[in-house]
Amino acid sequence: DDALLIWKSINEYFASQHAANRARVWNNFSYLEFDSANVLGFVTKTKAAIEQLHEVGINRDPDILAFEIIKKLPKTLEFIGISTSITHSGATITAELVLDHLRLHANQLAIERTSS
Repeated sequence: DDALLIWKSINEYFASQHAANRARVWNNFSYLEFDSANVLGFVTKTKAAIEQLHEVGINRDPDILAFEIIKKLPKTLEFIGISTSITHSGATITAELVLDHLRLHANQLAIERTSS
């Protein structure tokens, strides 16, 4: 019973909507760094950070989160191409769309590594 109360208290603390906690969660998302050697890891961390944003009541427009993620990508031809295909696709730009493109990119890299 005590363990359950402690766990509930921990969850409430981390999911609280206090300004300091909201700032901590936003900064966690904002300062995520893209790692081209671990694209899928970046996707996972980003999805978790977005979930935390929602848990503390930070609900940004979907395109704003998407542009925040795109900003993290390296300024290489490869990733500029990915960014351009996202922003000029005609589809609604969302974080999930950006993360889907990054997953596809990671899968393509994995295929290229195994075929060479």
